Amino acid sequence: MKNQTQWNRILPGAWMFLALFGPMAAAPALRAQPAARKVDNRFLLIFDTSAEMKRRLPSVQKTLGDILATGATGQLRTNDTVGVWTFDQELQAGQFPLQRWRPDSGAMMASNINAFVGSRPALIRWCRCSTRSCAVPSD
Repeated sequence: MKNQTQWNRILPGAWMFLALFGPMAAAPALRAQPAARKVDNRFLLIFDTSAEMKRRLPSVQKTLGDILATGATGQLRTNDTVGVWTFDQELQAGQFPLQRWRPDSGAMMASNINAFVGSRPALIRWCRCSTRSCAVPSD
């Protein structure tokens, strides 16, 4: 009986000890977890290259230069990818190679994208032909 009384006094203290210090024993195992893999971001720039938008090309090119010069205001990180699609009457995807961002390459990337977008022909221009509207291939 005397032994059982001692156990009744020791057991609640042991449970309290385990509750307080047990998580500390597991903490090293939690820190040993592998680091989360950094995921690269993907950016897609889509440009309207229709004839109506050609007059806005200089301001679009300047804006693109500003965006890439600032790394999209700090959103672009090393090895993020930047894709370019254009559209006029139809979407043209995959014609410009995917670019990998590096902080020192912003100006070159902007120059390459601006040259590509500027070279895209406006395939259709709309004109007023007598009494009806019609599509005419642009020169």
